[in-house]
Amino acid sequence: RVALHGPDGAPRRGLTLGARDRGVIDARGRAIRTRGIRLESYVAWTRGALVFEDAPLPRVLARVSGPRR
Repeated sequence: RVALHGPDGAPRRGLTLGARDRGVIDARGRAIRTRGIRLESYVAWTRGALVFEDAPLPRVLARVSGPRR
């Protein structure tokens, strides 16, 4: 388990993440949990792979090509 808190560390904003949970601190400092994620999608880069689910090809190409100059 992992405890996740906003930037001020206030317990009222914190949450505890369990197996297959994903935690994000949003722009307002709120901790948001998503349950039941496919972990393989988030760690695929450690195997040299990128995973895109339900993404249109133009969005994927823009993401992998990097910023345009």
